[in-house]
Amino acid sequence: MAGVPQYTDISAWQGAIDWVAYCKWASQWDGIARVAMKSTEGVGFTDPRFQANRAGALAAGIDVIIFYHYARPNINSAIAEADWQHQVVGAIRSNDVLMLDYEENVPQANAEWAYEWLSQQEKNYSGKLPTLYASSSYIKERLQDSRLATYPLTMADWQFSPDERPVCPLPWKSYEYLQYTDRAANIPGIAGTVDADLFLGGGSSMANVPKGWADDGKTLTAPNGIKVVLGFREHILSHKWDPADVPLAPEAGANPVEIGETQPGTDQSGTRLITMYSELCYTKARGVWNATVGRELWTLLNEKLPNTPAPVPAPTATSTGSEPAATTETEETEAQRIKRDLLAAARMIGDTATHLLSQAKKL
Repeated sequence: MAGVPQYTDISAWQGAIDWVAYCKWASQWDGIARVAMKSTEGVGFTDPRFQANRAGALAAGIDVIIFYHYARPNINSAIAEADWQHQVVGAIRSNDVLMLDYEENVPQANAEWAYEWLSQQEKNYSGKLPTLYASSSYIKERLQDSRLATYPLTMADWQFSPDERPVCPLPWKSYEYLQYTDRAANIPGIAGTVDADLFLGGGSSMANVPKGWADDGKTLTAPNGIKVVLGFREHILSHKWDPADVPLAPEAGANPVEIGETQPGTDQSGTRLITMYSELCYTKARGVWNATVGRELWTLLNEKLPNTPAPVPAPTATSTGSEPAATTETEETEAQRIKRDLLAAARMIGDTATHLLSQAKKL
């Protein structure tokens, strides 16, 4: 079905949800089912239905969960509240999102408190950027701090129509999510009315596309032309990705997906994306994670996994005359030396990792 993807915000107020019915509704636009789900509030409070909602959503196949925390800045520090949500929610999938629900009308609800919460949650989740939810008027009054624009914006502006696009307030240039109503009705699986949102991420409204890359909402294209899709795309866009950390080859299937993972009786198959500085791995059970193996280990990977595709070479300058571009013997020798040193280091690291893995399995 064509159109902008929609999803809802839910909490204990909605009661029990038919997640299968909701998932079918939420995935009708782009095949990706999303939901924003209250996890925590202040410090010490967990939404009464959070665990049940999370389990139901995952079992039904919800692709993206936006875990939101309702802020109480007049009672607690930003650090304490970010850490409380982290304690309750724990590990999340690479395509899931953390969100600060910021709407209390108190003097302590200012830009500094919001920035401290967002930056702390970014640290808690290893560089994953949380999103900030606030109304357009609230942003204009309280959140005029350019540091906040680093984080994706979820803007509340109740026009009660999914076709309206309100003006985005500074310091943001665009919003990634838009809550357009607080009274959506007849949502399959949810009784009564509920807040409803649009997902507008991708293209010009995606705040975190690395410089020099291009994104059309479904496919992320690196400067060297290699395309990144699905979970790997979400991972890159939800982190502060170095623009120079380009893929060396298109993603490819692997079994096992990570060297050393050979647990009998378990499915070790997945997908791997080798980049200039790292290695992203994906399995259905774990989602996407960074294996932190980069270009220096490329030779080692090819030795152990001979089916790994060769890296796509970067464009090189060519001579404009009749003679090919010259390369001196000294330069070739230096390149060979560097390659040999890197290969030796890679082997040493690989041997050490293999030894540690074997020792760990004996414990």
